[in-house]
Amino acid sequence: MAQLIAPPPSPEFELNLNKLTSTYRKLMEEIPAKLETILNQQAEKENTKFEKIAGKLCTPPKGGGTFLVRLVPRRESNFDEPVYLLFRWKDLYFEAFYSRGKWYRLKDHEEKLPPRSQLPYSEKPDEGIYVLMNTTSYGSIGGSSVVLGPRAWDHCHVSFLKADDLVRQSNKKPLTSGESPALAVPVVGISEPLRFPQLQKWIVENCTATASSDVMVPYEFTKHFTNWGDLSTALFSGKLTEKLKAYTLEQRAEMLGILMSGKREAVRSPPKKKNDHEAGSSRNRGKRKDN
Repeated sequence: MAQLIAPPPSPEFELNLNKLTSTYRKLMEEIPAKLETILNQQAEKENTKFEKIAGKLCTPPKGGGTFLVRLVPRRESNFDEPVYLLFRWKDLYFEAFYSRGKWYRLKDHEEKLPPRSQLPYSEKPDEGIYVLMNTTSYGSIGGSSVVLGPRAWDHCHVSFLKADDLVRQSNKKPLTSGESPALAVPVVGISEPLRFPQLQKWIVENCTATASSDVMVPYEFTKHFTNWGDLSTALFSGKLTEKLKAYTLEQRAEMLGILMSGKREAVRSPPKKKNDHEAGSSRNRGKRKDN
């Protein structure tokens, strides 16, 4: 019987809730820097040259695996253990978290988990991995209208750390309810700011200071979450859909950070038939209406 080959370790970044402003800024710089390294490495393997689109990075066209964000709790917290958030490079979706030696995966996860040598977990199917009924769509993780700030990240950390108890008690409401649903916080707080730099700037200015109050993310940002794929396509093709024609291409380019490469491939491919449905949250940013 052939032995399964473990994936390589996932790149690891940190968000320290004791130093939220500085580590958040660093996180938003380090993830794109690592992405550029991955894109250059993929281009070298194919004997091609990596080029930015309109001065912007795009997600890896050949996948790229996953990356981790280690969430370190505040010193004042009753819990001193970190939790790990797992994102996939190909579309920046949040699809799992690791807590106390166990993985909790969203139902429509796609990538392999990091190797046990990086984050150990039981090989017994029911002990090391739990698959949640929630998908990556915003409707399934608590919505996109999220309150962000120090307390929201604290709630996210504690909820994930208590996930085993919540599952055993059949009480998973803290994961998807309230003003700051735990499953939605990593998406609105990490995935979306990588896609939309103006949101990233707003978060740094309003939601990361230790003494700052948690604030609802304004609709001016959340209304674009489901348009990431279409906006990426607009930059690749130079064309805007009817829905997006209120803005010039230059304005749309200013809105975007990392582009979605899947949409670049779609532009190059023959158009799909009408009954072909693209399921993906940020992919057509309609799946999630999300992640």
